[in-house]
Amino acid sequence: MMTQLKPFVNIGPGDVIKDEMEFYGWSQKDLAEILDVSEKHISQLLTNKVPITANMARLLSSVFKQSPEFWISLDVKYRTSAEGDSQCLDAKKRAQIFSVMPVRDMQKKGWLPKNKDKLVEAVKKFWNIAELNFSMLDKWLADACYKKSEAFSSKFNAYFARTWVQKVILEAEKNTAVPTYSKEKLERLAENLHTYTATGKIGIEQFIGELKKCGVIFLVVHHLEKTYTDGAACWVNDRPVVALTARFSRVDNFWFTVAHEIGHVLLHSDRLVDNIFVDSTDNEDLLERQGEDEANNFAGHVLKYSQICQRFKGLDRISELRIKECASQENLHPGIIVGYLQYEKMLSYRNLNHLKVCVKDTLEKFSISQDIV
Repeated sequence: MMTQLKPFVNIGPGDVIKDEMEFYGWSQKDLAEILDVSEKHISQLLTNKVPITANMARLLSSVFKQSPEFWISLDVKYRTSAEGDSQCLDAKKRAQIFSVMPVRDMQKKGWLPKNKDKLVEAVKKFWNIAELNFSMLDKWLADACYKKSEAFSSKFNAYFARTWVQKVILEAEKNTAVPTYSKEKLERLAENLHTYTATGKIGIEQFIGELKKCGVIFLVVHHLEKTYTDGAACWVNDRPVVALTARFSRVDNFWFTVAHEIGHVLLHSDRLVDNIFVDSTDNEDLLERQGEDEANNFAGHVLKYSQICQRFKGLDRISELRIKECASQENLHPGIIVGYLQYEKMLSYRNLNHLKVCVKDTLEKFSISQDIV
């Protein structure tokens, strides 16, 4: 017959000390007096709640005859078996999380709890998963359409970018008061987008209000480290979502990013159901993904880039007066004209930057509040 195996019993130093005390007929109080330590400490030793220090190993060796190395080795083996598995499992889980999510950055933003004991459950809630398994991210990343700067290709982390998108989705799901999406209304609004730019910060607030009336969810969700993203377009609960990071809060960057993402909504709504367009508008050579050229051309159309080009083509000197005249005639914000001319290398990046006003304070009104999941 096969010998029945018994489970291994992990014996700690406290168990051996109890056997020795029984052999000598000593109480806890006796041993405490012999070792010149408190009874509380003896109680903790007997229940293996405190580790055996080098000094305690020497004391036990002098009383019970075993070597100091015996007591230290026994304690190490006990704690490695009793505590190691649990600690290693927790460390493995945290390593999984840190490899696909910028945890520290998210904690600073209030998106994840700082208490490590609550981290795993918070992450599972964030991704809406029952078990800590991130295999779904690889498929999502394959489906996502990213456009990022070549300059950041070695630093860009696609997992972190997808984490940012997940936060966008979670926030978009809270927008239950947005009306049914109307493509026709959005098309009309887009054709008049330039008129909203002309009225400065007031125009931004008015335009965002009109987006909502079209059934578009608009969000400002600050970017995460190693993502270098400016905006994204996706589809949540039968509503298109336009999300901005406000990484650059210049007026020209804001309007181009908004126009670009609206372009995705109008031109690629069939792809938005399954895909996510994540974009960067850095002035570098861009890695183009499917649909990006169309979205860029759409943004250029509604922002009247061809008209701007015609007005300034061949000019040796571009003055602030000419910029403002063009802005008045085309019903555009002058900062948009400056930004476009600089991008096309028709104007130095050192000139007229004061016209590219900062709109950070306006965008902060639409930024999500800290919300620990």
